[in-house]
Amino acid sequence: MKKYLVILPWVALLLTGCATIQAIYERTSDNPPKSPYPALRMDLSVIDYLCSPQYRWKMPIYQRALGVVFFTLDTPISIFTDTFFLGLDLSTAKQAKAESDKDANPE
Repeated sequence: MKKYLVILPWVALLLTGCATIQAIYERTSDNPPKSPYPALRMDLSVIDYLCSPQYRWKMPIYQRALGVVFFTLDTPISIFTDTFFLGLDLSTAKQAKAESDKDANPE
């Protein structure tokens, strides 16, 4: 029983992967991501936003600190899942580039 009390919080923290879940949802939607590593990009952009001094008055410091902690914990999970889906992301990015080139140069 004590083992579960130690493991359960760690599993809960690992499942906080907001960007990872969002990227998996985007991959299964009609509009897939146009570049590889979308979850990692989202993690880094949110961390950059929360640490930016121009937004320091938008939310309290404890909320910003908690957000940085959770997105930092999600970063390794995002790297792993994005690497796992790298082939899919590259193929959809290649298809999206071919379609945009076709739309730009109709012949």
